[in-house]
Amino acid sequence: MKQVVEIMREIAARSLSHGEVDLVLGWQKGDFWWQSYPAFVERESEVNSLIWDLFCVPNLSKYLLEELQKRKRVAIFVKGCDSLAFNQMLQDRRVVREKVVLYGIPCGRLVDPGKVERTGLDRNLLEVKRDGEKLLFVSAEYEKRAGAEDYYYDKCLTCRFPTPVISDELLGEAASFSPRDRFEGIKKLEKMKSDERFDYWARQFSRCIR
Repeated sequence: MKQVVEIMREIAARSLSHGEVDLVLGWQKGDFWWQSYPAFVERESEVNSLIWDLFCVPNLSKYLLEELQKRKRVAIFVKGCDSLAFNQMLQDRRVVREKVVLYGIPCGRLVDPGKVERTGLDRNLLEVKRDGEKLLFVSAEYEKRAGAEDYYYDKCLTCRFPTPVISDELLGEAASFSPRDRFEGIKKLEKMKSDERFDYWARQFSRCIR
């Protein structure tokens, strides 16, 4: 992760100092272990705010349309799933390819904070790091290792494109892992009894904000 972060910052500094782009879209860390949110870097002095960790979930492609209305050229860091969104925007002719510089980041899957909280490992947690096939949870009181797949987002477990499908420059080697069956959840749902299925959908709809 640290090596990727260093490369990101070098690329951003170069792109801005050489006048190749007017803006670099990336991620920055929030106040808590689970907060990694969009960063809009306009000056070389701001590149050290850029990070790459297990919580860089926001798809930066959705910010392109608004930023391209104000800028001549924008650089953006993309994960595999982000690159699919960008490709769709290209097909819909919503962006001009020459106005965007894509830096691809192979993604080894991201951590769902909700799954961490449900196991109680979020208490006084400072950092979560990948350690081979496990995750290392670091708090002020302890360090604990646990199976990584138990904490990844469900959508990450079935991801077929961990490496961006389109980029001008790829940071690091292509990522590769065997995705789970995308229809595993549907199969489980089909096996539920009618009352269990009702409870399942009730929980899903309870999260709707409208």
